[in-house]
Amino acid sequence: MVEDASWLSIFMHVLGTADLAAASDEVSAEVVGLANGDRRSVEAARVHLISSLSDHAATHRLAMALGYLDLALRRGDDAKRWRRRSADPWSVAQRQAAPALDGEPVPAP
Repeated sequence: MVEDASWLSIFMHVLGTADLAAASDEVSAEVVGLANGDRRSVEAARVHLISSLSDHAATHRLAMALGYLDLALRRGDDAKRWRRRSADPWSVAQRQAAPALDGEPVPAP
């Protein structure tokens, strides 16, 4: 879970720059900077953007904003700009899902 609201500033930034049809390279670099090493912030902004696509008709603005986020994720990955996490969230999710798949009750977090 993202512990701060940096995802919100990233979300608002990509929507605002999409209105201006800003250059993808420039916006993606700004997003990586706004994330301050936290890939989850960019991922959270992307999830919120995708969920807004389900609430509204897809527009050029939303498609551009999603493109900015995707490019920022790739650039951050390529430049190794993200901090390492202490735990892999996927492995945590798998451990929690395993008892449910076996028919056992899932313990409360």
